[in-house]
Amino acid sequence: MDKKDPLLKIEYDKTKYEIKYLEHELQHVKAILGLSSEEFEKNLKIATKMKGARPPEPDQAPEAEADPAQPDRLELETTRSSKEAKDLYKKIASKTHPDKLIGSTEEERTQKTASFLSAGKALKEDRLSVLSDIALDLGIQIPPPSDDSVALLASETEILKAEISKLKNSWAYLYASESDIKKRDQIMMKFVDFLLTN
Repeated sequence: MDKKDPLLKIEYDKTKYEIKYLEHELQHVKAILGLSSEEFEKNLKIATKMKGARPPEPDQAPEAEADPAQPDRLELETTRSSKEAKDLYKKIASKTHPDKLIGSTEEERTQKTASFLSAGKALKEDRLSVLSDIALDLGIQIPPPSDDSVALLASETEILKAEISKLKNSWAYLYASESDIKKRDQIMMKFVDFLLTN
């Protein structure tokens, strides 16, 4: 065994834990936005009327200016899948493809079909972390980590960080995360001014 192997395994595990943390952080940010969206929309209508303007259409995203340094998740998701992701997907598909489930119980077919569909989505997005979680749930042995698999996981962390940053820099999040009412009003008025000038 190469001296590098234990360090590679540690780096792989550390990056997987970081992905889990970032997924929970993203879920938390989305929950904050979801809980405050109705109040934000209501106060946006009031603030735009105070400025003598027409409220924005509901489909207008209340975001701050986009940061050109942040990668667009959609753009990153359309890359080709890595060899590691493809290999793991094949192992998952061999156990979960609907054609392989003949004679299984209804419950088992439902669970494995859900795993099959999730694995397909993860492959398309090149999400090695999701594929490895699905494989572990199915009792499939994960191959030893490689430099490429660690790099792939690191790119997943960057995508998640970019998505979190984008949401946290939105006007709606700035508004929702501020507890001081006066500062919330200031954020809302700045957003209305932003809408009127852009």
